[in-house]
Amino acid sequence: MSEVVQLDSTHFVLLSAISNFTAIPASIASASRGTFEEIKNCTFRNVGGFWEKFFDPKRWRREQEAMLEGVLTAHDGKKWTGFPKVPDEKLVWDWLRSLEERFLDHAPYRFHTTKTADQLQERKGHMNLFLRSPAVERSDTFFYKHVLVMGEQKKFYDTSRFKADFLQLMCHVQGVFTDQPTRRFVHAFTLYAFNMELWIFDWSGAYSSGTFDIHDEPDKFARALVGYATMDDDTMGLDTFMERRDGHRYVTLDDANGKETRLRLDKLMIRQKAIVCRGTTCYKTQDSYVAKFSWTSDKRKLEVEQLKRAEAMGVEGVARVVAHRQITTIAEMREGLRFSAAHPFRSEDQCIWVKGTTV
Repeated sequence: MSEVVQLDSTHFVLLSAISNFTAIPASIASASRGTFEEIKNCTFRNVGGFWEKFFDPKRWRREQEAMLEGVLTAHDGKKWTGFPKVPDEKLVWDWLRSLEERFLDHAPYRFHTTKTADQLQERKGHMNLFLRSPAVERSDTFFYKHVLVMGEQKKFYDTSRFKADFLQLMCHVQGVFTDQPTRRFVHAFTLYAFNMELWIFDWSGAYSSGTFDIHDEPDKFARALVGYATMDDDTMGLDTFMERRDGHRYVTLDDANGKETRLRLDKLMIRQKAIVCRGTTCYKTQDSYVAKFSWTSDKRKLEVEQLKRAEAMGVEGVARVVAHRQITTIAEMREGLRFSAAHPFRSEDQCIWVKGTTV
């Protein structure tokens, strides 16, 4: 009989890191219909409590407060000084970098872009922005495995293109989840002209701060800039349960006797490439067990309970649970947030049903 290490949770289980990494493309022409179908009914905008949960200066360290105060000095009371009158992608990028150099020089994370000035001249449209740790090795190729925050920047703000723009952003976020399957959630943002919207993508969908004008609400923009550049691992959505030592990854689980057991994860066996899914990822461990990380539905019985029941009944050919542990839940990650109806996406070629209403 095979043996398995099963991690489970009341709602889901997190995943493990992977070894085959994906380069960030310069552009994504279109998103597949399947990608849209998985998230169309679980996308929420203008979520209450968003700013308090992720960008609350009251919980910041003194260094972060000083950065916030510094950034706000670049706003003259009506507009951001130096912001280009014509918000071309390259000009806005240069302006962002100037703010970073002046006020965020000691922040742990840095803004980067996949676009150069020459590329922008060849394809006018959008610029991919992202933050990563400055400790990452220098390379002309950027990988999703290094991305902490994903962003899109464009010269124009066109509300009629929300769906297309959102899918563009979502494709990049899917790449981050694929190369960082232990991520609990991913931060993202859009900056179109001077309109900004902050996003969180987790394994149950996406939700946002709602759109705001960075000139009219400078405090929000400054909080976003400082927050992204200085977030701790927990607020960033990184995994905080896995131990990394000497180039190896370890997890600590509870065995059948309730005692903690520490396992080293080795070879990747299976992974899923999606956002709204169970995110099942399996690893072979140092002791030749299989470690399965997955998000479980709150409407289904936990797999670990079903496997234990099968073992107790003497069912043959079923994997045996060696150890397991609940890591977190969507409810815990979304605590304090207030959701209304899902965003009513519109389609050019057909109606889409959202909560029983045709739009």
